[in-house]
Amino acid sequence: MSASALPRPIAALRKTILCLFSALLVLIFFKNFSVLSDLGVIFFCAIYLIQTIPLLLFLPGLYQTRLRSYAWLSFVILLYFMRGILTAFETKTRLIGLSEVLICTLLFCCIVVFIRRYRGHYKTPL
Repeated sequence: MSASALPRPIAALRKTILCLFSALLVLIFFKNFSVLSDLGVIFFCAIYLIQTIPLLLFLPGLYQTRLRSYAWLSFVILLYFMRGILTAFETKTRLIGLSEVLICTLLFCCIVVFIRRYRGHYKTPL
């Protein structure tokens, strides 16, 4: 199913999901930016890739609008939500942790609504 063939409300949800997904990747980048000055570029890249590969695995499915990718991403997002909660309890990184929690919450809710509306409109199984 191409993205241009989606009804307008479903396409808007899909764009919102992709924007929030990108925001989460950018937030993880800036969250790890302190490692760059301490350990160097190689460790920064290694840590960033380790933290983002689970998200990047879903990227082809998100762009091709595969419902299973959206469903599995919603489960993986909960892990990043938990990590954001743990980060929010540290005083130095409280704002970053709360931002991660907010992005993950919005992303999870948008994915659930997207799947429900998509399945309701196209009458397809997951």
